[in-house]
Order: sequence, then structure tokens, then C-alpha cells
Amino acid sequence: MNTRLASLNFIPLILLWRGEIDQAIARSRAVFAAAQELGDAYTLSHVFHLNCWLNQHLGDSTTVRERAEAAMKLTAEHGFSLWEMDAAFWRGWALAAAGEVTTGAAQMRSAIAAKKGLGVVNQVPFLLGLLADICIQAGDPTEARDLLTEALRIVDRTQERWFEAELHRLRAEALLASSPCDSAEAEASLSHALAESAINGP
Repeated sequence: MNTRLASLNFIPLILLWRGEIDQAIARSRAVFAAAQELGDAYTLSHVFHLNCWLNQHLGDSTTVRERAEAAMKLTAEHGFSLWEMDAAFWRGWALAAAGEVTTGAAQMRSAIAAKKGLGVVNQVPFLLGLLADICIQAGDPTEARDLLTEALRIVDRTQERWFEAELHRLRAEALLASSPCDSAEAEASLSHALAESAINGP
């Protein structure tokens, strides 16, 4: 992997989390173009993953699907199984976000299961959170709550806490969607989300 491009690939996300959206998009395009010009398949796989991540944050399901499908082809050709699972997850998210919820959510679940089957836990709470969000939007808060419970258990075990605040926020949303008259637990989750955000960001 080209470590310079790999490192630069994180800057667009940092800019996005700081609210500098135009700069994030511009930097992302520059890194993507540089990775394509370099032609190193492993570096490009990494760039594809973070490019999908950025565009998911922006709600651009069309770009995520295009990037994910290209990444799936590239990673399958070169046997990069973990990157291929990530690409499949992003394609699933893009499908679900564009309205193909059943097909998309199934692909997201399959990708998460494949990663866990290999013993991978890094970023799994994040992926579970995105799937939970899809479930909430699709009117299935019960499954969302189960997914978020699993995600938070992994966080407690691994101490990978950078996405914990959002997991608690999503849990509050799922609780309100399933039991709108019982807001005490949802309020507690929101308070926890605010506390974790102050500590861990982004």
C-alpha cells in the first residue's frame, strides 16, 4: 500500500466531521484521482472504502453504489477478501438508502456476518449502527434495538468508542419509534450520547 495516499485518504473524513464539507469533497476527489493514477490495487481498495464512507455521510447513495460496485470487482479480482466485504456492505447501504431496503439490508447483514465469521471486530459497531439506522427508517425499530445492543456490547468489550455516541443516539430513536409513550429510557440514551460525544467525538 502507498502509505502517503492511505494517510491522505483520512483527511476528507476529518474535514467532514469538522463541518468543512466543500473541502472534504475536494480532497476526496483529489485522493481518488491520485489513487487511480497510481494504479496500485490495494491502495485503491482502501481509497474506495473511505470514499464510500465519506459519501455515505453525505447521503449520496448513487456515488456510494458506483464506488462500491467498482471496489467489489477490483477486490474480487485481487483476492482482497476484507476489502471485498466492506465494498459489499457499502453497496447494500446504497441499495437500502435508495429504496431497495430488503435487498440492501440483506447484503449489509451478509457482509457483517462474513467479517464476524473471520473474527473481525474493528468497525463492526459502526456497521451495525448503519444497519440499525436503515431498520429504523424502514419501520423496524425492534431489529434496530437488537443490532444496537449487539454493537454496544462489542464497544464495551473492545473499547472502540469513536462511534459510541451515535449508537446511543440511534438507540434513543429506536426506543421512541417502538414505544413513543415511554420516553425515559430514550432520554437516558440521548444523555449518554451527549456525554460520549463530549469525550470521544467526532
